[in-house]
Amino acid sequence: MREVVFTLAAEIEWFSLIRLHGDRFEKPFDRTILLLRDNPNMGCKARVDPLRRLLVSRTEWGIFYGIAGQRIVVTCILDLRQDPERIEKRLRDLLP
Repeated sequence: MREVVFTLAAEIEWFSLIRLHGDRFEKPFDRTILLLRDNPNMGCKARVDPLRRLLVSRTEWGIFYGIAGQRIVVTCILDLRQDPERIEKRLRDLLP
């Protein structure tokens, strides 16, 4: 089983979403993270390599992550109801 870690940006986004949406976001997010931990390749490839995207079930949010050895690194959590080019720019800004 792989370890799931969050970048600082993803952790801040997660806390904000929990504060705004409570259980409506937290429960589906936790279920999605458990699935991801057991199946790291289940997300589709994002437009920005090497990231992948996984939808948080029953929400409009996507988890963007990469795989580094035995770790799954969550880079950001974004609302997917925005322009794909804007999402792509945000992802590129977060990569080293």
